[in-house]
Amino acid sequence: MSFEYNPTIAKRFMSLYWLRPENGLLTYFKSQCFSHLPPKSPSLDISCGDGLFMLLHLGGELDDKTDYFNATKANEFNHNNQIDIFDTSDPNYFPKVITAPQYQINHGTDWKDNLLAKSAKLNLYENLHLHDNNSVPFPFKENYFEWIYSNSIYWTPNISSVLKDIKRMLTETGKVILGIATPYFVNTLNELENHLEPRAMKILDRDRRNSYKGMNTFEEWNELIENSGLSIDSVSSVYPNRYIMDIWNIGLRPFNHLLVKMADQIDEKTYLQIKQEWVEICIDLSSSIANLGPHFEIDQAPYLLYVLKK
Repeated sequence: MSFEYNPTIAKRFMSLYWLRPENGLLTYFKSQCFSHLPPKSPSLDISCGDGLFMLLHLGGELDDKTDYFNATKANEFNHNNQIDIFDTSDPNYFPKVITAPQYQINHGTDWKDNLLAKSAKLNLYENLHLHDNNSVPFPFKENYFEWIYSNSIYWTPNISSVLKDIKRMLTETGKVILGIATPYFVNTLNELENHLEPRAMKILDRDRRNSYKGMNTFEEWNELIENSGLSIDSVSSVYPNRYIMDIWNIGLRPFNHLLVKMADQIDEKTYLQIKQEWVEICIDLSSSIANLGPHFEIDQAPYLLYVLKK
């Protein structure tokens, strides 16, 4: 696939995740890799989260004040209490969409009520369902969906059952789009573990490696898909180079709760001024980093995009 970096499009994702610019960089490539596969009705987004990524992916735009850090539990986080600061529903959370997405998605699922409540405010999903990927079957009928997307099935140890149920829900003409991680996804952390103290590793890792229950190699993913009865239409590497993965694995994650708390204390004018300059610096840096080589070989890629069919 092409790893061409478009700063104009990338800026939307960098603005959304500005206090975690490494996420802005990754989500840009995560979006670009399936931009040629728009939703077809009936459509399903498995683990839709707060919906903000999908809204931008489908051409929607947010005002400058709206971003991933508007409603959090940053005040409750510390490195001895590593909660998900985004798993909260604030009645004052009203994301402002200035350009509607080009498509609506018929169904979205997630296992966190609070994230579904955030998604509901975007007018992106026609129907939202509380559902855990560890529980199959999904609450949908057979041969129903023309388009299914998920970037989360590698979080479950139950991948084989999930894939088989995705096949059950898919029409004969439908497409499945899966973003999946391989063990190379956390190579940076694995290498650092040989050199850093346990406390430092806990701060950097934040239990990520233990949470990714289904990280399989390229060959293992191919076998799982084949055994599910689905067939591979295409597979490609999503992220261009090792530098991007090293930056993401360290990034500003250790300080994110503090950055959010500081941002929450400043007035809107100052917030927007700092955010604008911050994003411009991140775009200048990431434009250069994204164009570095060498690219990953497919069997050593940390993150893959699979397009599947029956």
